Amino acid sequence: MKTWQYLLAGLATLAAASALTMGPVRLPNNNGYINITLGASPDNSLLECVYHLEGEEVATRVSWEHWDGGETKGRYDWYASLPNQASGALRSVVNMDREDGSLEFLDLNYDLSGEYSCSVTLSSGEEQVAARWEVPVVDSVSHLSLLHRSLSDCLYTSNYSTLAMYPEPVVRAGLYSEEMGGFYKEVLGSQWLVDTHTNGSVTYSYSGISFELNAETPVDISFYVMVGVMKRDGNYIPISSTLDKHIILHQLGCQEPRVAAYQHIDYHRDTITCRGEHRETEATVTCKKGYHADGDVEAVMISCNEVTRTWMLEDGQPAKREDLGCVIDGAPSTASVSTALLAAALVLQRFLLP
Repeated sequence: MKTWQYLLAGLATLAAASALTMGPVRLPNNNGYINITLGASPDNSLLECVYHLEGEEVATRVSWEHWDGGETKGRYDWYASLPNQASGALRSVVNMDREDGSLEFLDLNYDLSGEYSCSVTLSSGEEQVAARWEVPVVDSVSHLSLLHRSLSDCLYTSNYSTLAMYPEPVVRAGLYSEEMGGFYKEVLGSQWLVDTHTNGSVTYSYSGISFELNAETPVDISFYVMVGVMKRDGNYIPISSTLDKHIILHQLGCQEPRVAAYQHIDYHRDTITCRGEHRETEATVTCKKGYHADGDVEAVMISCNEVTRTWMLEDGQPAKREDLGCVIDGAPSTASVSTALLAAALVLQRFLLP
């Protein structure tokens, strides 16, 4: 048997012999953080030590450790048959009367942010430890944010502010386009005003930042603000967001009609958007000076359908350049040429018939 086969066999033996399988530390409902504003409750501030037992074994102790900056800040020990114990930062803030090994906070404060790990000890003496998991404690008053915006002269101008938030948030704001893969234009880091309060909370704000809307602006543009916190491992946790689609609703229309070189268009009612498109538009297409209509139709009325963003005829059909034919002045129209050819054919037929 090869060396790797011996190793696999040994690992399989150990796995078979172990009656304890550890899972991750987790919050209820797949939450990524504890929300101070919601207050302490089993749905918000309960840490679970996930494990699975095999056979007749039972857990006799579940131990929790709270880490911050590489240092142990607190400890909680749950015992199956002894009084539970808490020390350090966990003293007086955890539920000492739980009948399982979960860590439930009854009082919340900023100092509870950090990493948590749990270990389980069985009646056989076997012990296993779960990996540390960072648990941010977020003051969600910051969910209430203030966004004021206006659109004038093709400039989208906004003021924005979070309320006081802990820990310091990661905030991004700007014109957002899914087609472009994210932020198209963004408020710069140097444009944010950061105000740190005495209790450690932070407010982010900016005032009077403008973005120009023009023909290059993506069709699906919106104004987007995202607020979150960054964990030490680099994972971003979203906390709140604000999306303003006012730009889209008022800046989409029909592109310039593609008329032929010999056609002329007159707008009766027209609004030009910042993107250079037409809204609330009615227009008439005629032949240019030096040309005349090729047939009975001398003018075509078109209008912009703002739902489909296409030009339509009065009968509801899509407009095409071919809907109006024009020929140069002095040249016979297609209809007159056809009539002349038909008359000539009739005369020729009269001479040829016996």
